[in-house]
Amino acid sequence: MSTPRCKIGAGSLPSEFYQSSLRLLTDRLLEVFREAQQLGSLPKSIQEALKNMSPKPEQVLTQLGSYRLLSIINMHLKVLAKALANRLKAVISHMIHD
Repeated sequence: MSTPRCKIGAGSLPSEFYQSSLRLLTDRLLEVFREAQQLGSLPKSIQEALKNMSPKPEQVLTQLGSYRLLSIINMHLKVLAKALANRLKAVISHMIHD
């Protein structure tokens, strides 16, 4: 039985939506990313992240070190980060020498 997916991030859609609709979204996402490159910054809505303190397993919950900070970023930013990582994979060995 599959569990229903919830929205992840501020104003974001689940990753399954992007995976199933990538062909429809590609042109619009490229337009947004190119405009951001020209302006030198991403739109504030893409830069936003939800932050949450999550307790570590089997820790004393009254101590600050018993929690980890989770930042849930916007799916648009994840798509951009993945695209940049894939581009870097192809050239990184030429940029860094032993």
